[in-house]
Amino acid sequence: MTFRPMPIMSVLAVLGLAILIWLGSWQWVRYQEKLNMPEQLAESAFVQVRGEAQGAQLQYVYTTFSGEALWRVFQAVDGCYQGDGADEVCDAPLFVDIGFLSTLRPEEEAFEPEAVSPNGADYVIASEGRGGLFGASDEPDAGIWYKASAPAMASALGLAGAEQAVLLEPERIEIFRQSETGFRPATSVENPFANPAKVDDLPPARHLGYALTWFGLAMTLIGVYLAFHISTGRLGFGRKR
Repeated sequence: MTFRPMPIMSVLAVLGLAILIWLGSWQWVRYQEKLNMPEQLAESAFVQVRGEAQGAQLQYVYTTFSGEALWRVFQAVDGCYQGDGADEVCDAPLFVDIGFLSTLRPEEEAFEPEAVSPNGADYVIASEGRGGLFGASDEPDAGIWYKASAPAMASALGLAGAEQAVLLEPERIEIFRQSETGFRPATSVENPFANPAKVDDLPPARHLGYALTWFGLAMTLIGVYLAFHISTGRLGFGRKR
């Protein structure tokens, strides 16, 4: 067997192969995660909250839902939360999601929701968001975020115990849309951020399809690389003379 690899082509092929395998592995992991996520939240996932809304600046987190660009609106709450059978926690700043705002850029003076009283309602402690690779930069002074992070919000507002801050999501939430008299709740929807299984609209089968596509492209790249070297006489499987 003889093999004389082309240096530049080999380096590019290795880099391309690594990227394709990484993309396929990422989609395979998402496929497995989606399969193991429950469609309905267990009662133990909810926490009970008591407290009152603070007069702090509203915090806006960019998101998409059903193909529409929206802003999650968080209101700071001074209070406590308690999970099923757990001790009550009162030393953490709380941020309650009070709705999705349909606008290109949120302006607090144009959006004046009623202060939310969380008492008697059930919430889910949401996971921290992941910013995109090419996402816009956060604007802490304006309360505008492209990555949901309760500690960062609390720190920007100067709240005590910022590192313990949590995001609270209701099971259902309203979408606020512009009207002649300002923003008004227009639609009540199941809140995808209360259940990690529904944060995006892709079913598990789509992730599996993407994984197979990326792995298939990786195999194709290997085949093209070998075929090119065979056609140019740089790869042979006969006995060397």
